[in-house]
Amino acid sequence: HNFKAIKQLEIDFPEKRVASGNTACIMILGENATGKSSILEAMTLALSGTDLTNQLKLRPRDYVRIPASGETASIAPARVTVEFYEGARAELTIAPHGTRFEGTAAPMANIQAYGSRRFFLKGRRRRARSGGIRGMFDPLWVLPHPDLWLRTLNEDQFRQVASSLRDVVSLPEDRDFLRDPEDGVVITSKDSSEQISIERHSEGYRSLFATAVDIMRGMMGTAPDLSEARGVVLIDEIETHL
Repeated sequence: HNFKAIKQLEIDFPEKRVASGNTACIMILGENATGKSSILEAMTLALSGTDLTNQLKLRPRDYVRIPASGETASIAPARVTVEFYEGARAELTIAPHGTRFEGTAAPMANIQAYGSRRFFLKGRRRRARSGGIRGMFDPLWVLPHPDLWLRTLNEDQFRQVASSLRDVVSLPEDRDFLRDPEDGVVITSKDSSEQISIERHSEGYRSLFATAVDIMRGMMGTAPDLSEARGVVLIDEIETHL
């Protein structure tokens, strides 16, 4: 209710089938300026909890809907509620002139959120920390260089990530991922006769690779095995860099 340009909206998502091996995915389609990004921002803020969102240096009042010209209603608080099939719900309230987000304090899910800009800078390896949800709100945010985290993994962890990345980037059977002391993560042939650094690939390929690595980084640690990890991933304009 009253979140940015959205006066009132309710969306029912289908329940994830626990017995299914597939991940539950939802895509929101619509013309420009119909509120798709606002929906993702609302869900991100509500699920992340106010303990975190109040640290983002956002202006809460920017997320409160201002009545359109001709409306007689006064400015009302913005309210976002995310309900689950099991457990407590996440709630967010923003006063018309509020300086803080109010509502559920603790995160209600392990959440990763990305805006429409998703790339890492070539040669820039100082940013080691994942953005978490920051990329949804900061247009200047860039992904951490994937090498920084991949270098810290033990061999078992790296093989888990590499196995998942094979599916994401459709790596041919005769190719594999390897960590090189000088070039970082490279794609190599099975006989190691050829290896190509990730940084030498196209921007789209690097963006997809870095996004996938950042998601895995956010999910690893929530379960003994990466394939069993659970969380919520929100991506704005998902088609932009595929």
